[in-house]
Order: sequence, then C-alpha cells, then structure tokens
Amino acid sequence: MYSNVDSLLNKKHELELLLNSFTSKPQIIALTEINYKNRDVIYQIHELSIPGYIMYHNIEQKGERGVAIYISSDLDSIFLESASQGPEFVFIKVEIKKGEYVTVGNVYRSPSSTQTDDMKLCHELERLVGTVNKDLIILGDFNFPEINWESYYSVNNSYGSTAFLSTIQKLFLTQHVNFPTRARGTDTPHLLDLVFTDDSIVHNINALAPLGKSDHAILMIETNVFNNGPLPEKKLTLIKVIMKD
Repeated sequence: MYSNVDSLLNKKHELELLLNSFTSKPQIIALTEINYKNRDVIYQIHELSIPGYIMYHNIEQKGERGVAIYISSDLDSIFLESASQGPEFVFIKVEIKKGEYVTVGNVYRSPSSTQTDDMKLCHELERLVGTVNKDLIILGDFNFPEINWESYYSVNNSYGSTAFLSTIQKLFLTQHVNFPTRARGTDTPHLLDLVFTDDSIVHNINALAPLGKSDHAILMIETNVFNNGPLPEKKLTLIKVIMKD
C-alpha cells in the first residue's frame, strides 16, 4: 500500500479506519510527504505510529517533507539507509522466508529538484540497487509528469527526466503504474507515483480514493511476496472516477 498523503498527522485517523476495513491488513505501507508544509508545526515522531506496525522514516525536522515505511510487526525487518536532503528516501530489508529478503525503498523527489538533486537521485539508486541480489521494490512520488511510461520517453527531454530514465533502464527496472495518480481541480491528471521492481513481483495495482484532502490516489499493490488484503468494497474507487470529481 502506498500514497503521498500531504501531511499524515491530520489524516492518520482516516488511514487507521481504512486499514481496519480490510479483512487482512497490508504488511507494508509506504507514505511520502508525511510532514506538514508549515515548518512551524511541531509534533513528536511517536504521534505518527500505527498500531501493529514498525515505522522506518527519514524525519530529522530539518525541512524535509518526510517519507516512511511501515512494516507489519509480524515480519522481521532491517533498516538499511535513509536521506532527508535532496532526494528523500528510506530503504529497508524485509525477511519473507527464512534467509530470503525483499528490499523495499520509498522515495520522494521534490518537483523543485535541481540538476544536482537529480544527479544525486540517479547515483543513489545505482548504488543502492547495486547492493541487492534480487527481489527489489522501489516506490514513491518522483514528480516526473513529463515521462511517458508506456514508451519510456521524456516529452520535454529535460536533464532530470532523461537521466532518470537512463538510470532505470541501466538497472533493468520495470515501472508498473499505468494510470494517473494525482489530480487537482481542473489540472491535467499526471502519473507521478511510481512502482519499480527488478523481477515479476507485482501482479496488479489498484487505486483507492486519496486520504483527506490529498490529491494523490492510494495505490494498492498486489505482489507475490506480501499480503495486501482484499480491497474494502465501500472505499474502492477507480482512478478514472477520482479524476471526474
């Protein structure tokens, strides 16, 4: 399960209600932009905890938007690395069977990223992916609306998007989301939230309505390694329906 929540604290109760509506809760929840845009808002990290989950995050209260991965407390997991400046990310390793692991990374790239930020993003992806033998999932809000993921082509040929595409292809990663994930008012819907793997881990991705006033859909990612639980009937709404509202 993934979403850009645009500040979590004021949506946490709704998220917990959604989780409780599942017959079986997702074993992994990845969230981006969990911090408030207003840096004057002060809170304690434990206020973002979710019962039944272990939280890994990059929050240092230094102006980062914040990314987090919540892992079911039933699973053994290991923190690998995080960054809070430039491209933000958290990478962890989860044991799915004795001695078998899946590496999960959650990334947030700001739409105001500089060329230096994008160079760092590509470098970090190459470095981190290079340490993984197999079974890798990288997801997050990458803010590349100019990339056509059907053809792996950058419409405006910007440095950031072309460098990112080159890195993804160099690492033999596959992008699985094929519908717009963010819409606001009369703005053109865009595909900003992405899911990459190095193998056939992902079977299907469905969309749920955004949490609160966030304008990013919730992505329910079906894999052959994690239990994501059936979708709640009352909350299910296709992204095409979201775009009409």
